[in-house]
Amino acid sequence: MDETVWVGIDVGRHEHHAAAVDEAGTVLWSRRLPNDQPAIEALVDRVADMKLVVWAIDMTAPESALLRGVLAARRQHIRYVPGRVVHSMTGAFAGEGKTDARDAVVIAQTVRLRGDLATITVPDDVAIELDLLTGHRNELVAERTRGINRLRGLLTRIFPALERCFDYSTLTGLAFLTRFATPAAIAVASDEEIYDHLRGHGVRRPTIPKMITKARVAVAAQTVTLPGEATTALLLQQAAASLMALTRQIAELDKDHRGVPPPPSRTDSRIRARHRHPKRRRSSRDHRWRPHFVRLGRQTRRLRRSCSSTARLRKPSWHLAQTPALPPRATEGVLHGRA
Repeated sequence: MDETVWVGIDVGRHEHHAAAVDEAGTVLWSRRLPNDQPAIEALVDRVADMKLVVWAIDMTAPESALLRGVLAARRQHIRYVPGRVVHSMTGAFAGEGKTDARDAVVIAQTVRLRGDLATITVPDDVAIELDLLTGHRNELVAERTRGINRLRGLLTRIFPALERCFDYSTLTGLAFLTRFATPAAIAVASDEEIYDHLRGHGVRRPTIPKMITKARVAVAAQTVTLPGEATTALLLQQAAASLMALTRQIAELDKDHRGVPPPPSRTDSRIRARHRHPKRRRSSRDHRWRPHFVRLGRQTRRLRRSCSSTARLRKPSWHLAQTPALPPRATEGVLHGRA
């Protein structure tokens, strides 16, 4: 066959459904294929004798990564048909009910009729790695936020005074809870034991005495033992240790992100612009307007010495403000701020 065909693929996690239509909109074939490389390559070989094949998919999620990779390696044209477009175009074609086979036909018919659909390209390794690291970090941060909220809820259940003492979004407050989570545990521990425990977790020395003082005040404010205190304290210690590990993992990811060069700042751009335009840099140091500034400064100082009140300076200062301080040619090639 020597004609153009449009192949629509309804993407799935374990298997896809593909359908092909010709220039007249007639369905040539429709079949289901597993989500593995040999099946996708066999599908590409099936339409290899066509003059032009346009592929269309309805999803760019990870489920379609292998499909997009194989098609890109075989130099195939891939178009993207969003799911909302598929849903709106379903009523324009014959058939009832929603099935994978019908969705594949609708995708193929849509890409045949519309030429404004976006083309899918495979991103480079740097973009993929950055996207993976960013997405993974966002998930870790969300998990850490949920963990901190659970930890605060548990601590409020048995020791609300201690919950108000520290910031548990930092390693300092979490390190304290890995051992001291109840009034009794703090009361029986000496200052040296608390100090050694916090230093073992990397807490800075100047911070420890303040933490000990706050903890002692919280213990003095609560003398009653609440039900379930022992079990809650055990859960708090486990949660604090998990959150500390999660915080360190996020910090390691941030170090990986620091390896990517940041975008140039406005200051760097101005420095590079000055190096690219040496004449403009020299023009900014032009001394042609210096006599005007000197004369203006002398007039201002003379007025200040002769006037005992600032009210007498208003009129002459207003006239000086209306007079251009620079000659017309002195501002050529000078930035507005410097002028």
